[in-house]
Amino acid sequence: MENKEKNNIYYRLLMISAIIIPVIIGFSYAYFLAVVKVTDDKPTTVQGTVVSDFDFGLVDENNAYINASNLIPLTSDQIDIYAESGNFTVRAGNNPYAIAYTISLTDISLPNVLKNTYFKWRLICTSCSDTSKNAEGNFQAVTTDLELKNNIIIPANSTDDYKIMIWLEESGADQINTMNQTFSAKVKVQGELIYNN
Repeated sequence: MENKEKNNIYYRLLMISAIIIPVIIGFSYAYFLAVVKVTDDKPTTVQGTVVSDFDFGLVDENNAYINASNLIPLTSDQIDIYAESGNFTVRAGNNPYAIAYTISLTDISLPNVLKNTYFKWRLICTSCSDTSKNAEGNFQAVTTDLELKNNIIIPANSTDDYKIMIWLEESGADQINTMNQTFSAKVKVQGELIYNN
């Protein structure tokens, strides 16, 4: 009886092993087959020229600051005359491709009272024939950085001249707490080459 019981245990272990081992091998084969298939679908050789560095930036990066002080509310007809403004130039050198760039304000310093819809900015590309590179907004939700315009295209060996304006807009309500405040920020540009296939 004891011998029969031992044989029964061996028989069960053999059956379990006969089922488990093919299942494990099947899963392993499927895993490695999937890895090989993904590798075959994505060859490691890349065609074309990769450019890791390119000629792009602000013409005078050290002086690309805008400051405003003693702010007073301006009506729409006064903005072009009295708004604080600064000028800067974005330059693309002799690159093999055009560049898509973003203009931001960084290192922004302003009191919380100016974080509202009436403290505004305007970006104007003064050298552009169309208005697609222009933008306008306010400082309501600003932190230390503010993106003004993104995905601006500039071809090689070109410059884009900009004027940025900052002003406090007349709201028609009491704005005494927003007057005579100060603001400062630095203009920042970031770009990447556009690879045309």
